Amino acid sequence: MRTAVRLLAVILLLPMLWACGKDEEFDYGDFLTEFVTYEGQEEGYACFTFRSRDDAPEQTLLGAVELPDGVEPGARLVLRYTVLQELEPGKKLIRVDGCSTIILMSLGLTANAAGQPSDEITVESLWRSGDYINLSGWVPYSGQKFGLALLADKEKAGEETVDLYMVYDLLEHEPMFERRIYASFDISSLWQRESCRRVIVHVGEEEFVFEKK
Repeated sequence: MRTAVRLLAVILLLPMLWACGKDEEFDYGDFLTEFVTYEGQEEGYACFTFRSRDDAPEQTLLGAVELPDGVEPGARLVLRYTVLQELEPGKKLIRVDGCSTIILMSLGLTANAAGQPSDEITVESLWRSGDYINLSGWVPYSGQKFGLALLADKEKAGEETVDLYMVYDLLEHEPMFERRIYASFDISSLWQRESCRRVIVHVGEEEFVFEKK
């Protein structure tokens, strides 16, 4: 598939959740899972923040963890954890049960977002949390680089309702199997505009509407 838009070329980083740290015992108890932002170190712990959905209050998690290689502040991760203690409202001490980096991209602007062809994306869940559109789903995978983007028409970015198009590109490689994909798209450049009241995310034939309250 050819596309006029320059997509992010990604070597296989469609992550599987792994246990962080060494010689960790598995616990299949009451753990939670969130897409989080790594903020750095605080009080000797790794610090993560997240909003569960939409504009829910920001939550802070502190946990001892050996992070995947290359993780810097601002990275997005899928985090599986167990709450150990509530330190204060909105701030918890946790045990990290598993974590993995996820694809993080900013919204792209182009002249013809709706006209960009895409290979199939099967959406398991798609939601907004603060300035992020988050995807948990499945894609055909070739074992090689692929393209991924969330696009809007640059001429329509100032309108009250803005259509966004999610594009996945196998880059003409033959798919071998389906693989899970986790991704976060930073739409702050659009969502923080006063003119923007809602976005409609198009994934194939599906539409997902997110409105400001």
